[in-house]
Amino acid sequence: MTRNAVLWIAAAALLHAGQLQAENSDSEAEEIDEVTVIGARPLADLRREITLAEDRMYAIFNELNTDDGYDIICKKETRIGSQIPKRVCLARMYRERRSEAAMDETEVFVEGRMPAARRHQRILVGKMRALAEQHPELLKAVQRRQLRIQEFEAERERRFKD
Repeated sequence: MTRNAVLWIAAAALLHAGQLQAENSDSEAEEIDEVTVIGARPLADLRREITLAEDRMYAIFNELNTDDGYDIICKKETRIGSQIPKRVCLARMYRERRSEAAMDETEVFVEGRMPAARRHQRILVGKMRALAEQHPELLKAVQRRQLRIQEFEAERERRFKD
C-alpha cells in the first residue's frame, strides 16, 4: 500500500468514527433534559439593591416631608484613617451642623451624643412613621428596603457561617 492510500484509509476511519460519535451524542442530547444552573448572586449585587431601595425610600420621604431640614441626603464619605468611602445618609440639618462644626476649630460635633441630636432623631423617626402610615408608597418602599437588607444578611450568613 502506498503512503497516500494509508492516509486515505486512516482519514476515512477517523471520519467514520467522528460520525458515529456525533450520532451517539445526538441521541444522548435528545435523551437529556435541559438543566438550568443558577449561581449565587454576588453580594455586591445585593448591596446595590439595598442602595437602590434606600434611594427610592428617601426620595419618596423627601418629597412628602414638608420640613427640608429633615430631608435625607446620602453621600459617599471617607472617614479619617480610612481610604474606603462609605455611604452615609443623614438629615440635611445634621450635614449642615457637621459642616459648621468643621469650620469652627474650637467646636467638636459628635453625632448622637448631643441631646438635640437625639431629639431630632426621634422627630425624624416620627415623621417617617407618620408619613409611611399615610402614604402606602412610602410604606412599601420602607418594606422593600428592609426585605433587601434581610436578603443580604441571610446570604452573607449562608456564605460565611464559619
